[in-house]
Amino acid sequence: MNDFKEISYQQWKEQIIADLKGKDFEATLVWNSEEDINVQPFYMQNALENNLSSTFNVIPESTASWFINEQIDVTDGDANQQALTALTGGCNSLEFIGEIANLEKLSSLLNNIQLDIIQLSFYNENPLQTAELFAQFLEKSTYSNVKANFYSNNITNDIIALSKNKHVEKCIMITANATTKMSEQLANSFAKAVEAVDILTENGISAKEAWNKIMFQFPIQNNYFFEIAKLRAARICFELITHQYQLNDEEMYIAAQTTLTPQPEIDVHNNTLAASTQAMSAIIGGCNCLTVLPFNALEGKPTPFSKRIARNIQLILKEESFLDKVVDPAKGAYYMETLTDELVKKVLESFKKKVG
Repeated sequence: MNDFKEISYQQWKEQIIADLKGKDFEATLVWNSEEDINVQPFYMQNALENNLSSTFNVIPESTASWFINEQIDVTDGDANQQALTALTGGCNSLEFIGEIANLEKLSSLLNNIQLDIIQLSFYNENPLQTAELFAQFLEKSTYSNVKANFYSNNITNDIIALSKNKHVEKCIMITANATTKMSEQLANSFAKAVEAVDILTENGISAKEAWNKIMFQFPIQNNYFFEIAKLRAARICFELITHQYQLNDEEMYIAAQTTLTPQPEIDVHNNTLAASTQAMSAIIGGCNCLTVLPFNALEGKPTPFSKRIARNIQLILKEESFLDKVVDPAKGAYYMETLTDELVKKVLESFKKKVG
């Protein structure tokens, strides 16, 4: 039996107002975020009434664990050794950045890397050429069914040929702008995604296959709870938008990347602390893949030490904090569900204006 009477939202609010001793409740305790969302000092179960977020299975079970990614500059003479060090150090995803001129260069980069147990991505201005080189590499190897991701800076007609290439997993990277509001990051990303899907479907590729070729990359900054809500809101919006293509149960692929503080007066090691909470936001928010940038990446080329620290942040969150053991740990939290729901509404409102 419960000997305590249930206390309503209004009763709590009245008690808080009494404790404020004449100070205004709204002015003192309610703050307006950059997203123009009024954040309340407390939330109760009534916050979930008519809440879209609480009715969705926001994060799929497949994202309980995530790919630990490291970026490799292909122009470095020891790029292959860096990749091997990353893999032996705990990464299970590699992203090679830069132009790959020929098969010899690609073979050198991939030497001694077991391709069938990792996620592999290439980012450069000639993804179609890289994909063709990769196909040649596989023909001379013992691998039979290995795929990789091939991305460039822009949505070009190459995505048509790439989407039809049997060795290509994903070929469209939609990167959000970290300088814009979160709702605009998502709305702009989905508008670009629709543009890419339209190009592919007009060229004989099904809507299902087209959406599955897209990777959404989002920057993760220091607004801890809002960043969690941003990724959760993205998945809801993705589901609602893909429903318009008569698609059900499609999974959005989210790659998250931490951000660095460029101010010279900030100790670079503070970036390590920031990266830890940013990584938590990304993981709890349900990213599929996470890149933690080395703390000195803005100063030039990261060092082996800074790369190791970046890897270890993710390993600690996975192996010691067990963040890979629970699917959508934010689900049911009144504050998180409310933030998610508010962001969804703002994203969809902006998205509809952009696509007409």
